[in-house]
Amino acid sequence: MAEGDINQRVEVKSNDELGRLCSAFNKMNEKINLMDRERRQFVADASHELKSPLTSIKVLVQSLIGGAIDNKEIALEFLNDIDMEVDRLTDIVSNLLELTKLEGSYGIKVEIFDVDSIFKEIIKKLTPISKIKKVAIRYEGSSILMEGNKENILRAIYNIVENAIKYS
Repeated sequence: MAEGDINQRVEVKSNDELGRLCSAFNKMNEKINLMDRERRQFVADASHELKSPLTSIKVLVQSLIGGAIDNKEIALEFLNDIDMEVDRLTDIVSNLLELTKLEGSYGIKVEIFDVDSIFKEIIKKLTPISKIKKVAIRYEGSSILMEGNKENILRAIYNIVENAIKYS
């Protein structure tokens, strides 16, 4: 284990003090393996969360470079979208920092919010990407109040819609 191979197990041959020490070592090793898997999953999830707004910013900047900057109204809209995506990145980083502070405790912020506003925000953010991919986004919803963590719900729906656009 000292060399980085955390898949070691010790054979328990007795029930004496040495056997109990071996059992304790194996339990400790199982916990280390679980923590390592959770850490890897956390890094993968965080990478995915950061990639989405970065992709949006990249598409918007490329559109501006490609000529959209000549149309002042569109350029301002794209710059506002970039500003919102930077805010989204800031929120994601803040949430990641908050998660590291919680260290396993359940301190998720719960609030009442309108799901309709989430869908409208997501559509506004993803419209530039959908135009490039030639995918139409249509939403026919109404005001629905929900209690939960607004940021997590927004992220989940955003990822679903973004993946639908990317892979359609």
